[in-house]
Amino acid sequence: MLQGPEGEGNHGIILENAKAELAKAKEELNRAKESSMQSWLDSEPLIDELEKQKANLANAQLSENSSKTVTEKLESQLETIHKSIKSKREEQLKTELMIQETNQNLDHMRNEMEMLKLERNKEKQTLAKLRQTLHLRKQTAQTLQLTLRAVLLESDAVEESSAKALQQIKLSENHRDVVQLTNEKYYALTRRAKEKISHTNSRVSVYMEQKHAAQATHDLVLSRLNKIYSSRSWSMNKRKIMGLRYTERSAKGQDTIIEEEVMANVSPKSSAEESLPKFKGGKLQQSRKSVDDSIFS
Repeated sequence: MLQGPEGEGNHGIILENAKAELAKAKEELNRAKESSMQSWLDSEPLIDELEKQKANLANAQLSENSSKTVTEKLESQLETIHKSIKSKREEQLKTELMIQETNQNLDHMRNEMEMLKLERNKEKQTLAKLRQTLHLRKQTAQTLQLTLRAVLLESDAVEESSAKALQQIKLSENHRDVVQLTNEKYYALTRRAKEKISHTNSRVSVYMEQKHAAQATHDLVLSRLNKIYSSRSWSMNKRKIMGLRYTERSAKGQDTIIEEEVMANVSPKSSAEESLPKFKGGKLQQSRKSVDDSIFS
């Protein structure tokens, strides 16, 4: 270690240098403090902006979370809407198919109704023709009955005339003094009686043939009526299956009219028998009875 004035001089220089450096360091420190203060002052708006951005970020995160929740709810609602739309479409398709099937059924029922109307009109026309035929046959039967009655009356007259002629012949044979006939007159009377009887029998045969023909036609008409009744009952059952109901009153009235008309034409025996007078006596009465039985059987 140096001692003396030279050593003290060096020591002073070092001290001065140290002081100078210390002062310089203080100045730099002060400048650094001032710079730091200025930097802090300058960064304060940035800090505020940073806090603001942090707050915005937090709000944005909250909004995002809320948006996610809303989005999930909307997606759930959208899925529900899709399912509802799909269900509605399926229901609409089923409804359209049902409507189409119903329309087809209605068309089918409409066609069947038209067919039934045609059948009913045809039945009405057939019934009208049959009624007219029955009426004509009834008139024909009445005409035949009246004609047969006239023939039978004529036959009675012929029989009575023949009986009187035979009686006169017998009287002429037994009592020649009372009545006398020539052979020519006798044979003429006999021939005339036989011709009248033969003519009457032939007329009875003709009218019996006409009666049998009328009876056959009558049976044919009744057979056709029975077929129509069967078809009418079938049509009524078909209408019931389709839901088309006829009123009981109209159906009953129509059937009653037809039944009464048929019964009136089937059994004319009682009215005809009442119209014919009762005769007595002889074989001709028995033949008339057999003819009546054959007519009204």
